[in-house]
Amino acid sequence: MYGLRCRYCKKSIDYKYIRSKCCVDCRDHHRDKIQRVRYITNILIREGYLSNPDIGCQECGNTQDRLHVHHLTYQRPDKIKWLCPVCHTREHEKLYV
Repeated sequence: MYGLRCRYCKKSIDYKYIRSKCCVDCRDHHRDKIQRVRYITNILIREGYLSNPDIGCQECGNTQDRLHVHHLTYQRPDKIKWLCPVCHTREHEKLYV
């Protein structure tokens, strides 16, 4: 329809799902995978295996904002970066361009 294809399976995307850049089937599968990784990461943080750095954002060093967890890969819940909201948004913009 719009020439856009799913970034995972390369099927044509319906106009309602252009923002997510993936088809309905892949979006649901990817969302389940992300929720599972977030759950495991939260457990690792709560149990003390992963801790928030005192230095602030690992990209810009911002110490004023609350830091977000950015997963480098969804296969490894322990591979994360602590980023301020601005840097976290930039990371996701780089991924989906």
